[in-house]
Amino acid sequence: MVTTVTKVSAKGQIVIPKDLREKMKLKEGDTLLLYSTDSMLVIRKVTKQEAVLSVIAEPVRKKIKQLGITRKDLAKAIERARHSEEAKGSN
Repeated sequence: MVTTVTKVSAKGQIVIPKDLREKMKLKEGDTLLLYSTDSMLVIRKVTKQEAVLSVIAEPVRKKIKQLGITRKDLAKAIERARHSEEAKGSN
């Protein structure tokens, strides 16, 4: 694991140090996904084979599996939400 310190510029930009760019094989034009957890900023390289949406959805899928939620459960929840919206619209 490589650890380093960098600063944020007046424009909100950061420099990823050369040793980290080399370790992650980052090059100009690569797509990076940024997200935060409490006080931590996570930067993840998105490969060409991955879709950004699938990378974002990965933790959601894990949580759904952990909670034991099935496709049938999701379908029921969607149906309830649709009926609820229809009921609001008819008032």
